Amino acid sequence: MERHAPEPVIPPRLFRDRNFTLAQVLTFLAGAAMLAAASYLPQYMQFVRGMSSTQSGLLLLPLMLGMMSAQLYIGRAVGNGGGYRAYPLVGGAVASAGALALCTVGVDTATYLASALTFVLGTGLGCLLQPALLITMNSAELRDMGAASGTNTLLRTIGGTLGVAVLGSVYTSRLTGTLTDRLGEDGERLADGGHELTPTVLDGLSAPARDAYRAAVTGGLHGVMIGTAALRRARLGGGLADPRSTPALPHRTGPAGGPADQGRVTWLARAPRAERPRAGMPHTVLS
Repeated sequence: MERHAPEPVIPPRLFRDRNFTLAQVLTFLAGAAMLAAASYLPQYMQFVRGMSSTQSGLLLLPLMLGMMSAQLYIGRAVGNGGGYRAYPLVGGAVASAGALALCTVGVDTATYLASALTFVLGTGLGCLLQPALLITMNSAELRDMGAASGTNTLLRTIGGTLGVAVLGSVYTSRLTGTLTDRLGEDGERLADGGHELTPTVLDGLSAPARDAYRAAVTGGLHGVMIGTAALRRARLGGGLADPRSTPALPHRTGPAGGPADQGRVTWLARAPRAERPRAGMPHTVLS
């Protein structure tokens, strides 16, 4: 239907550009990993470390701080003439390291340490999301800017939804398995009623049941982090598989282009690949 619409919501022509398609794949996987990690880390903070829902949310601030810092740095670096092809590769490695570092947390891990480790994860995510957005915007024509940015946001949201669903099943499977192994039928019943279990209710259970549930939640978190690292590994492999994954950045046209060209951005993606410069950010020339 989109092919025949005069003004499609997501123009199929956008996906003819290899760089644009790769950027959407990276964004989809990044959204899956990001939302899954942000959804299940608070479970660990509440059930294992005994934090309230508000406190568990605040303990994710290092994750957001790392993401925001990386995005601001990359934006300024690219704006000053730097390239951005290396950032997705570095970001994939850093995010994988952060996810695997969170696999080391246990029932007795200090709360501040578990919270601090999320900073590494957030830094890697920031190094992935910002370049993917730059590649998306610089691979589209001027008329498709809104559709390109909307497509990027849509795929990140869909990726997050599917990521929570898939990695959530991993979390539930590991939690149920641990409870069944340690408590038998009682553990299976406890897992089946897990949606009604709160930290307050957990404190009222017997000591063996509390210890088993906390170990199960920790094991479930490890499964989510392993899956998150696998998604980042897929993104890293995707970036390495395409040696030309970085499109050229646009440059501004000068007054020599004539009155009709004043204030228009020339997109170098139309030029032969060998003639494209590798740095620079778009600037609008005011007439």
